[in-house]
Amino acid sequence: MALYNATDGPNWKHNRGWLSNRRLDEWYGVTTDRRGRVIELDLADNRLTGTLTAQLANLSDLRGLALGILDLDQVDSDRNQLRGPIPPQLGNLSNVEVLLLAGNELTGPIPAELGNLSNLQMLNLALNQLTGPIPAQLANLSKLESLDLAGNELTGPIPIELADLSNLGQLSLAGNALTGPVAPQLGNLSSLRELYFHSNKLTGPIPTELANLSNLKCLVLGTNELTGPIPTELGDLSNLERLNLNANKLTGPIPTQLGNLSNLQILNLSDNPLTGSIPTQLGNLSNLQFLSLADNQLTGPIPTQLGNLSKLRGLALGRSQLTHWAAPSSNRLTGPIPTQLGNLSKLEILRLEDNELTGPLPTQLGNLFNLQELSLYSNELTGPLPTQLGNLHSLELLYLGENQLKESIPAQLGNLSNLQELCFDSNELTGPIPAQLANLSKLQVLDLSGNELTGPIPAQLANLSKLHELYLGWNELTGTIPSGFTALAALSTFHFHNNAGLCAPRDAAFETWLQELDDVKDDTYMAS
Repeated sequence: MALYNATDGPNWKHNRGWLSNRRLDEWYGVTTDRRGRVIELDLADNRLTGTLTAQLANLSDLRGLALGILDLDQVDSDRNQLRGPIPPQLGNLSNVEVLLLAGNELTGPIPAELGNLSNLQMLNLALNQLTGPIPAQLANLSKLESLDLAGNELTGPIPIELADLSNLGQLSLAGNALTGPVAPQLGNLSSLRELYFHSNKLTGPIPTELANLSNLKCLVLGTNELTGPIPTELGDLSNLERLNLNANKLTGPIPTQLGNLSNLQILNLSDNPLTGSIPTQLGNLSNLQFLSLADNQLTGPIPTQLGNLSKLRGLALGRSQLTHWAAPSSNRLTGPIPTQLGNLSKLEILRLEDNELTGPLPTQLGNLFNLQELSLYSNELTGPLPTQLGNLHSLELLYLGENQLKESIPAQLGNLSNLQELCFDSNELTGPIPAQLANLSKLQVLDLSGNELTGPIPAQLANLSKLHELYLGWNELTGTIPSGFTALAALSTFHFHNNAGLCAPRDAAFETWLQELDDVKDDTYMAS
């Protein structure tokens, strides 16, 4: 009843039976034993507000207390929004096995008294606003199997004492402001299956002792300030399915031993200053679904062996975020795009931008029927645009700008019914703009600037009702801009400058429309 009154019980999503004369086990979220004693209290995702009452500690037979959210990936309007501190009196709940307070707005430190919960198996305080250090007393929870403190504002080092939690299977401290090293002693957590330390401020090397975690399936240390090489010993983690070391300051080559991780599904080493070539042994990772080596300082060719990764859905060897300039840390891969990449039938994302790749676009890329994003921006690619690109019916983003591509734009690209952005800028393309591009009904960005395109702008482009940005400048286009462009209600940016033979229609409505756009660049004259 104290909890009901402290958390706005009348406005809970469910409050059936509360404060009534009905048996306690008929109250919503309450479970009792045969004696009528409360053993579980589950009010997760129930719109609780207010503060936690210390009187909960009087439920001496309580085994499970869930006042947070059950699915951390599905935070919705029904979530609880409890504020204030966690009462240290909860440390008196000697029988509690599950304590779930995740996804609230709790503040203050984690009470050291929680270390008294000798039967606790799961502690989840994630996604709150807790501050201060992680209490070393949590190492007293000898039965603990899952510890999740992610998404708070915790500071200080990771307590070495946590290495004593021999039953711990999951440890998540991600999304805090923790500092200091990753303690080698954590390699003693023999039961550990998942380790999430990403998005902190951890420093120092990756301990080789982590390779002792023979049951480990997920090792996520990304977005920290870790230094030194990637330990070759990590290649011994035969059960590993996910390895994220991205956004650190790791140096040296990619260990060839990572090619031994036969169960690996995700490998993310992006945004480090790693050097050397891409190991051909990565082509042995037959279960790999996502590979990102973007934003490093890698050199040499793209191994043809990557074409063996039949389950691969994402391959990123360029930049993590697409920009029109080189990132501070950037790969410099050379040579041609391997034709074997056309074997990756499940591939959805292919990003090779901002390298020094040469040669033509392989026609085999047209076999990637599941491809949604193709980014080859800022390389030294030559030759024509393959007509086979018109087979990529799932494609949403196509970036081929800043290369040396020649000849005409294939009319077959008009078949890409899901395309939202098409960027061919800064190439050497010639010939007319295909009228078939008007079939791209979902197109939002069209950038053909900086080429040698000729002829008129197709009037049919006025049918692209979702177009936001249109770049046609620095070409050799002629004729009059179609007056139907005034119907492009979504258009905010229109660049058509530096086309000597292009002019705008002698139309006051067209001129008014131009002035109303957010971003216009032109040096045209009104047609006589």
